[in-house]
Amino acid sequence: MSSLLRLGGGLVRGGQRGSFLGVRMLHVSSRLDDIRAAALQKTLTTAPKALVAKDKLVFGHTFADHMLTVKWTAKGGWETPKINEYGPLSLDPSCSVFHYAFECFEGLKAYRDAHGKVRLFRPDKNMERMNRSVERLHLP
Repeated sequence: MSSLLRLGGGLVRGGQRGSFLGVRMLHVSSRLDDIRAAALQKTLTTAPKALVAKDKLVFGHTFADHMLTVKWTAKGGWETPKINEYGPLSLDPSCSVFHYAFECFEGLKAYRDAHGKVRLFRPDKNMERMNRSVERLHLP
């Protein structure tokens, strides 16, 4: 598997030595293609939640209206990235996380500021955690 992060026109791929916001990105990459950001599909909510004041945001309790999901398979690699309404994740009962706990998840947070610009919440810390986690788990 290869990781990819695209923010503000910048692109970081797994398997490349690079720096994103001061975070060294080192991953093992496969022969499969990276995520195709240009193929992104969006299904946005028709009923957005009211914005929460910055001082009222609570980690683990305040959630965005949307989430990004990208399915990956060993045979096909990364599938089409999709932004959908926030909601439950669908997991097959036989998926390995329920049997061996060999999975990694990291949730990057983004908020819209008073001027309408999207602001990321500590993306450097998210990438540091993800890199530590996948290294510790020996995930590609």
